Amino acid sequence: MYLMKFRSDFTGLVGRHSTEREVVSYDEDQDVIQTQRVGDDDYPYAAFICMPRLGKIACVDSGRIKADTAMSRLHVILLARQKVFFTFDVLKEPYDLRKAVKRFKVTEVVFEIIPVNPHTGDLGAKLDESRKLDHIRKLQGKAQAPISDPLRLDGGFLTAVQQLQESGHSKVGFTGNTLDGRAEVKVPKPTKTKSLASDPEQIVPGEQWL
Repeated sequence: MYLMKFRSDFTGLVGRHSTEREVVSYDEDQDVIQTQRVGDDDYPYAAFICMPRLGKIACVDSGRIKADTAMSRLHVILLARQKVFFTFDVLKEPYDLRKAVKRFKVTEVVFEIIPVNPHTGDLGAKLDESRKLDHIRKLQGKAQAPISDPLRLDGGFLTAVQQLQESGHSKVGFTGNTLDGRAEVKVPKPTKTKSLASDPEQIVPGEQWL
């Protein structure tokens, strides 16, 4: 992000204030749909932290207010109220475990393997077949390591989980630290699976870092 004018770092909430909404009800006896406007004081919002000196802004991405929508609203508010102008680019990448272990010191990985026909690497296929032998419908787990010796992908169990993630057969989230140790990074396990590119450097739209 770039701010033309700033004084200090700041945090806040940004969203929308609903003054009324339309309620739809169904009358089973008359087989008709009726609508009625009612008052609504709901205020869905997203939390953000802005650090102008670092050129960074972080925003919570939720189901009620998406981060890019919140940032667009914040842009308008700051411009109108404070005459402060900033531009921002949304960072979008897959929840790719391969990239995570290269960019961060990953200390924890949470995963869920789902029961589908595998189309993945040898390790991922073996793990999925092992699950089927004992009639396991859903396999969930957590892998942990100390920050002094973070998790890797060197052909073991976690590599199999990653291969299933690549083919869209597992959901993966992780926690770690930046390489300089100054900040913690946490990406929750997504609600849906999504196939990743075989090339870890290729961008796959649709998944987003928080």
